[in-house]
Amino acid sequence: MLGGGAGHIADMVARYKANMSMLRRKRYFRKNVSRFEQNHEDTLRFKKSNPAQLKKLHDQLVKEQKIQLIKWLIILAISTIAVIWAFNWIFF
Repeated sequence: MLGGGAGHIADMVARYKANMSMLRRKRYFRKNVSRFEQNHEDTLRFKKSNPAQLKKLHDQLVKEQKIQLIKWLIILAISTIAVIWAFNWIFF
């Protein structure tokens, strides 16, 4: 009979081997440089973009930030109501 935790140890060893094999492969950690240009000194430069693209990106970021703010406010309101309700239920 095996000692306790033999299955967990075998799983740990298998995960370790899988992680080490991923580390040995270079393609998993290769950086995607499709949005960059590379010069001879191996430093990255951003590609040029026109003002229309920048405006579109700015509008998209503003929209995403508004949506995220609304989500956080809804979560905050629900959490506050839940805490107040729990406080009143416990102490009163």
